[in-house]
Amino acid sequence: MRVLVYIFFIFFTVFKAFALNTVNVEKQYEIRFNKDEFITDIEVVDSVLYVLESNKDNVLIYNLYDGRLKGKKFIGNFHSLISFKYFKSDWYVLSANESSLVMFDSNWNHLKTVKIDAKDPTGIAFYEDFMFIVDNDGQKVMKYKLKNLKLTQQVKGFGFNKNQFRYPFDIKVDEKGDIYVSEVINTRVQKFNTSLKYVDTIGEWGIKKGQLYRPKGIEIQGQNLFVTDSIMGVIQIFDKNSGKFLGVLGENDKILRLKSPYRLKVYNNFLCILDNFEKVVYVYKFK
Repeated sequence: MRVLVYIFFIFFTVFKAFALNTVNVEKQYEIRFNKDEFITDIEVVDSVLYVLESNKDNVLIYNLYDGRLKGKKFIGNFHSLISFKYFKSDWYVLSANESSLVMFDSNWNHLKTVKIDAKDPTGIAFYEDFMFIVDNDGQKVMKYKLKNLKLTQQVKGFGFNKNQFRYPFDIKVDEKGDIYVSEVINTRVQKFNTSLKYVDTIGEWGIKKGQLYRPKGIEIQGQNLFVTDSIMGVIQIFDKNSGKFLGVLGENDKILRLKSPYRLKVYNNFLCILDNFEKVVYVYKFK
């Protein structure tokens, strides 16, 4: 009974804190998956929505505008595919259990599989000639030269301080090369420059506006940094340069609440959100 009262108190407090500053979206459609499907990431390329089905090594392909299934691609027995990204005409897919990077061409023909120095890679991003990978269990962020896939630099360490991590999860790079890394247990987003030098911290632990309880997925749209909170079920928006809280995602001026928002992707005026608890991908448009 005490647990239920505590949960109600948390959500009531957050509701009051987030009552203003909603950034409205309008739902277009949703794609639901079966209980035995383990969906781990989403990507959008040229108005096509790609969904990574980890446990079956499939990539599901949809028309972004109407959610129509265009096809399914079995990409091989790689096990625990956790994240993927399309960059310079190739696909890069992380296998968590095998600590490897699997590369495909634009038509999903396998190119190579490379072992990486990671215990549990969960996020991948690119900037110019470099690739950045988050290692969740290894408590680090690694920088690779894309040409030869050689590790050139890393920032690592378990702890609360800057340049330290407690279970980093997702990573994004903006147009200037600044790097943003979400931390699940440290409940923040750390910002680094292209050389992995610490720049700033965005967010802090808490349940009020501008605070984070269990941040997971992050995304960038212009000056906006979107951060999902997998426990509170909300998506907050910060200024990626100043770290200032800008608002919370809403629908019809009410807070948009999901069960467990996990990953998200912005493409033009579309916002795609993966909720891994509900096993659904929601597609919205900004109003």
